[in-house]
Amino acid sequence: MPFLRNVPGLETVYRDFAPKGVRFRIVYKSIVHPGTNGMVEAYTLEERLQHLEIARARLKTTVPWLCDSMNNEIQHALDAAPNGEFVIDGEGKILRKKFWHDPTQLRAFLTDLVGPLEKPTKVADLGMKLEFPEQPVQRGIVPPLKMTERMRVLRTAPKQPAERPDPQPFFAKLLAEGNRGLLREGKGKLYIGFYVDPLYGVHWNNPAGGLQWEITKPGDSAFEMVRGAAPKYEHDTDVDPREFLVDFAGDKGDVFELTVHYTVCDDAETFCLEVSQRYSLKLEVDPDGGSRAGDWMTRLCGDPMQFDENGDGKVTRDELPAERAQIILNHADRNHDDVITKSEADLFHDMIRIKPGETGR
Repeated sequence: MPFLRNVPGLETVYRDFAPKGVRFRIVYKSIVHPGTNGMVEAYTLEERLQHLEIARARLKTTVPWLCDSMNNEIQHALDAAPNGEFVIDGEGKILRKKFWHDPTQLRAFLTDLVGPLEKPTKVADLGMKLEFPEQPVQRGIVPPLKMTERMRVLRTAPKQPAERPDPQPFFAKLLAEGNRGLLREGKGKLYIGFYVDPLYGVHWNNPAGGLQWEITKPGDSAFEMVRGAAPKYEHDTDVDPREFLVDFAGDKGDVFELTVHYTVCDDAETFCLEVSQRYSLKLEVDPDGGSRAGDWMTRLCGDPMQFDENGDGKVTRDELPAERAQIILNHADRNHDDVITKSEADLFHDMIRIKPGETGR
């Protein structure tokens, strides 16, 4: 799956080399940065296929897509990186494997492989623009939880009650993370976050009360239950995550049960539901769990506009710190002109759920 910024470049390569017999596929797999743009990990293949359709509609690329299995079999078989790139010949031999897809380098490789083009397609010829739909419910009201250290995503799994013949969707999905102390020494910080899944068009019903959760350890009567509850907010509705950071202890590989209670209403205000759902939670790093973009990207890039030395409202490559220039441009420069405008900087921060000027996570 290519990074968003590189999709237009990939589209030009596809349009030029597909007629020469090169077959292209974008593989949709587990989410690399859960929580970005409100998107969270799918629990079912049906949900993942819906994610794929949303991504295809927003990116507006004509490159064919494939959906990985819920076990991420394609990703594991290729030992793929989050934004990896592969060129495979007709015999199944991998001719090119890159950790980070780069359309310019891919074009050069394919030119050497199949021959040059008379008139290569340029990104400017496409008129592609990444657009996100307006949110029907307010976002950005509840401040994000401030984090001071790196957290690793833990293995979790939804548990449907056996007695329910019509499984209820997990309208809000769990993201659990542990810090180094918890994962190595068995005692440290546990992050618990619940993210409203935009697939279902619902929002928190704040007048009904705040979300509540508890963690138990089945079969261990000595384990002291851990609880958490969100405050009752004054505003009626929002779709911001409900986040908690608690002290926790356990041995590596221990399995716990987390139960959550919340109330949601659909955006059309035709129903409200009281929901209770369960998860298994294992003190073990999930290798497919990804990482939240804001955790490291904001610390690395900050607000790009802070580097506007001449005050002209834009940031050029030579104004950026040399050691970070390329990665900042990779994430914030939307039209590939080596210049970051105020609107591009705002979009960058909106995508990682952090507004310009905030420290973030």
